Amino acid sequence: MSRWFRFYDDALNDAKVQRLPPALFKAWVNLLCLASKHDGALPPVPEIAFALRVPDKEAAATLKTLIEAGLIDGDDPARPHNWDARQFKSDASTERVKRHRQRQCNVTSTVSETSPETDSETDSEQKDDGGGGARARPSPLISTEANGLAEEIMTIVGIDRTFIPPGWCGAPMRIQAWIAQGWTRDVILIAVRKATARKRDGAPDSVSYFEKPIAREVALQAAPLPTATVVPFTPENVHVAAPRGSRLIEARDRILARLDEAPGPNDGQGARQVCSDASNGNARLLSKG
Repeated sequence: MSRWFRFYDDALNDAKVQRLPPALFKAWVNLLCLASKHDGALPPVPEIAFALRVPDKEAAATLKTLIEAGLIDGDDPARPHNWDARQFKSDASTERVKRHRQRQCNVTSTVSETSPETDSETDSEQKDDGGGGARARPSPLISTEANGLAEEIMTIVGIDRTFIPPGWCGAPMRIQAWIAQGWTRDVILIAVRKATARKRDGAPDSVSYFEKPIAREVALQAAPLPTATVVPFTPENVHVAAPRGSRLIEARDRILARLDEAPGPNDGQGARQVCSDASNGNARLLSKG
């Protein structure tokens, strides 16, 4: 998980830092990042070497040089110089960063956070606008529903809301536009879950990825259901198919009729006797005599 740590702009004027060769300066900054991941303590040399993508000997030499330069304290474990004093934990700072991210990402409404003095002035304006009536605050551009939907969608796609990707910063505003055109929460979430299940390469770059899937789902939900027509039962509506093989039986009857009509060589009554099996509809032709 990524996290923030303080990097002071006074490093620009710190002689110890500015005298570092470029490669060593880069290594120092990388070690600050590594220390942040380990709550201020640097891990053993092999892990440092892996993080810097260098051999163990080079990592040990780099660490030794930075200790001699006074930028790393050679304790056990080693720590960036004055880390605890510079990276102090502050609830006020954490809350300030949170508010900053919310403003940047439009997660909150357009009513910005103000100081107590400004709030007092705003309350006074609400109580009296000079004409004896109360002056109402403007309604926010982004509704609570849009903000809630943005958080639900981020959870579905697996985005960590403590560090929102830049492409998702305008998600609540985009979702507000969906709501304004009549797209409901249930349909939006159904489409998002379907599209996320089909996507195999991680979270999309922005919430706009779901716009077409949601539009298709809205059209699908609005499509009329198929209808069935009930036809009343009458004898005219009953169609009976001819039994299989009926044409063969008709052909047999025609052949028998022709044989009966044909004169025989001796008696003139018929050339052959015909024996037919009435049970199965088959006919055998037998020579007379």
